Amino acid sequence: MHLWKFLRLRPSNFPTLRIAEFSSLLSGSGNLFSKTLACENPEQIRTLYRSKTSTYWDTHYTFGNESEYKIKSMGDKTIDSMIINTIIPFMFVYAEVKNNDRYKVKALRFLEQIKPENNKIIKIWNKLDVKCRHAADSQALLQLANFYCEKKRCLECQIGHLVLKKNNT
Repeated sequence: MHLWKFLRLRPSNFPTLRIAEFSSLLSGSGNLFSKTLACENPEQIRTLYRSKTSTYWDTHYTFGNESEYKIKSMGDKTIDSMIINTIIPFMFVYAEVKNNDRYKVKALRFLEQIKPENNKIIKIWNKLDVKCRHAADSQALLQLANFYCEKKRCLECQIGHLVLKKNNT
């Protein structure tokens, strides 16, 4: 446990609790991948992935340290983050391997049905008046930021070029 990072985390995001939540999900749901693939919208995935930890975690955030009683379970934002960053990419790769375009279309449709992520990079884009309608937009902007902004390739990026031009007029 000494290698786990707890600093600057809210207790509900502690790795011990996240592992307990994920363990609860896996132990309580057989054939999770098949059930996930069968979902027709993100809300069905949220329902499938909403699991409650064991009663031990109702009074703990870490091993051995009791806390105030609170039932712990993954919230919609956590599940949406898991959908965006794990389930959809996995579904897309699975579709590629199985040569099944239906799952690719479903994965992309799910991205358009989930609210955009709200992180430091997206907030910067918002300040530049680039707004996200859904998670597909926020993922695209994160990719642009990683591929162009982080590497200081602004002039190679059409958006970066427009932003620089706008700020110089």
